[in-house]
Amino acid sequence: MARLERENRLLRRLGAGIVLAVASAGFLGATPNTVSECVRTRELQVVDASGQALVKIGQPADGSTIIGMNDREGNFKAALSVEADGSPNLMLGSSDATQPQVTLAALASGEAGLLVSDQQGHLRAVLSCQANGSPNVILKDARGKTLWQARKK
Repeated sequence: MARLERENRLLRRLGAGIVLAVASAGFLGATPNTVSECVRTRELQVVDASGQALVKIGQPADGSTIIGMNDREGNFKAALSVEADGSPNLMLGSSDATQPQVTLAALASGEAGLLVSDQQGHLRAVLSCQANGSPNVILKDARGKTLWQARKK
């Protein structure tokens, strides 16, 4: 009786494996070493062996489109985004920052700028060009108080 039960379990496992293999082939829809012309998805993640997301490509609820990169601990390192209004941004984080410390932005209004923040995310320096071409430089202390500003109107 025990032998019959073992054989029955073995046959069930074998059957489940065959069903899984057939279903996988059907879902993949291709044989190994084929190249798809197009892959469409709402979000794509590249993960390491432990499942930690290193790269995320997607469209958050705010309507922007973003390619974000994290380190192996999951901390923010870099992102390239296009905001809902079409404004592109490049954001970089330092080795121990959890949020952007350097942002290069070109706004839909025609302004463009470089923003530098401290590790707590407080804006410390701005170098920008207004839509009319006027330059602007601002330096701030840790509390956000303007230390120095040069603006041409």
